[in-house]
Amino acid sequence: PVYQGFVRNFPIRLELSRDEFEAHLAYLRAAGRRIWVAADQWTHVEGFGVTLPVSTGIRFELLAYENSRALVNLLARQARYTQTLVVRTGPNEALERLFEGVVHRPKDSVLVRLTNWQLLSRWLHMELRSPQALFDAFPAAMWFGLL
Repeated sequence: PVYQGFVRNFPIRLELSRDEFEAHLAYLRAAGRRIWVAADQWTHVEGFGVTLPVSTGIRFELLAYENSRALVNLLARQARYTQTLVVRTGPNEALERLFEGVVHRPKDSVLVRLTNWQLLSRWLHMELRSPQALFDAFPAAMWFGLL
């Protein structure tokens, strides 16, 4: 019911049947994902999240919730286990209203992982030989120290 109520908030959606949804959850569990449930004091389920542990912390792959309390409970529970939570949101999500210090990228930004210096040098039509040269090649770049 939480999943169906959540996806009905979006004008364009792919809504799974109950059997399809349960099969998808079983697939996620078999693939090493953890499924977390947020419930109120009467054990009514208000939300759920699917997480994957990554080297830098925990990444949420799916969040569905009925209210902000469920969202806060899901994120707070994970924050007890790690320093870094990664949540990819849509353009209309505003997590900064619920949490102080939420870092988000501006609307027109792109996150790029660069793994091949030679291809990047050809694409930019310049010779790059250091992380600093790469950083200087992009206007308003943000450095996450991942190189």
